[in-house]
Amino acid sequence: MKPATLRIVFLVVICLFTNSVGFAQCIPAPTGPGSLDTCFGIDGKVTADVNLGLSQWASAVAVQSDGKIVVAARADNYPSGTGSDFYVLRFDADGTLDPTFGSGGVARVSITDWYDSETPKTVAIQPDGRIIVAGSVPLSKPGTSLVSGFGIARLHPDGSIDYAFGTNGRVTFGFSTKKDAFLESIALQSNGYIVAAGRSETGFAFARLTPTGSLDIGFNSTGKVVIQTARSTDTAFTVAGAYGVAIQTVMVGGTPQEKIVAAGIRPSLKGVARDFAVLRLNPDGSLDLSFGSGGKVFTDFAGLSDQAFAVAIDANNNIIAAGHSHSSQGMRIALVRYTPSGQLDSGFGSGGKVTAGIAGYNQTVYAVALQVDGKILVGGYLENINDNYADFLVARFNSDGSSDTTFGSAGSGIVLTDFNGLRDYAWGGAVLQPDGRIVAVGGADMPNLIALARYLP
Repeated sequence: MKPATLRIVFLVVICLFTNSVGFAQCIPAPTGPGSLDTCFGIDGKVTADVNLGLSQWASAVAVQSDGKIVVAARADNYPSGTGSDFYVLRFDADGTLDPTFGSGGVARVSITDWYDSETPKTVAIQPDGRIIVAGSVPLSKPGTSLVSGFGIARLHPDGSIDYAFGTNGRVTFGFSTKKDAFLESIALQSNGYIVAAGRSETGFAFARLTPTGSLDIGFNSTGKVVIQTARSTDTAFTVAGAYGVAIQTVMVGGTPQEKIVAAGIRPSLKGVARDFAVLRLNPDGSLDLSFGSGGKVFTDFAGLSDQAFAVAIDANNNIIAAGHSHSSQGMRIALVRYTPSGQLDSGFGSGGKVTAGIAGYNQTVYAVALQVDGKILVGGYLENINDNYADFLVARFNSDGSSDTTFGSAGSGIVLTDFNGLRDYAWGGAVLQPDGRIVAVGGADMPNLIALARYLP
């Protein structure tokens, strides 16, 4: 595999440095919560180009315990004859690429050997520092009966392929020989098992792998399962299914069990638009009948289409799902909080639900993160109704669902970031660093550059 060709677009931001224990430390400009961190890239922003200006964007982000930032990205490589591949980039805390990782800070992972389209959607870091990147890949060579399935790879901390995982460091599988499946999210259990979630046949698709990359036969006897939320003909974009997954520890008979919680979209039914859908599974892959109604909860915002893309478990074991509610006035940020048993939490927003945003624009979020003080952070994008331009969006809410008016400068709790391009999308959402700073990732001047922004807490 040829090393990635790099052209990194960086300038060095000049910061005030101190040296108290032999290390340089950048002191950001004295601004308020939600301000761009001037110690990161150029005034808080970084762009990277791994394929000489062809289509590319960041789709997920995770932060190591040492503060280094790991980004999963898709980049097209059609001139080289390999289609698009998974890319993993690692940045140091100041926003420069980490030269100790991969080739100049970039690891390129081809899941298959043929010319095809491979799209990473999520990245996670194991406690031992190994990196798991996952997404959707073709399961057969183009020109044959092309079906998409789950693709997962594991890297060593230095960016090299972990050949002890799966087959040559990679795992691919589908759910049906005739139906596509798309991986959207993964979660790591305490025993090192990997839970993957996505969508197939307008249903929630789940799989669980052992730490070595084998399908776990203790999960639905096959290692995978598809659960329908509703039989529907809503297949225009095959959007229904799971988009976020998390592990929730629940006491059962005095014994802790790690339940699987997934948030996503119930397909539209006759006369009923798409709704938030949250499912909880037992460790063996069966629906947890003690949760919601038969293991499922559906939430309507009285919109034309309500779609959840992320989920998190708070300190009280409540479940928070985030995405958007789409009405005739456009898309607005949407949050729901459920009790551990799957009921709407009346202490959150209005009857457990929150909508927020800037009037006259479309807004959606792809990630939700929880601060130690209980505040809720979401990341995504804002675009004008005509889809002519877009900016990164980061918003923060208090624990009761109200907007955090201390975040950002306009009192709305929403911060927008422009990369001097027409279309900047934070499709990779946002994540919290150990020090509380916020990193959002996506594409700038779409689809030309991988982009990151960092904000003060």
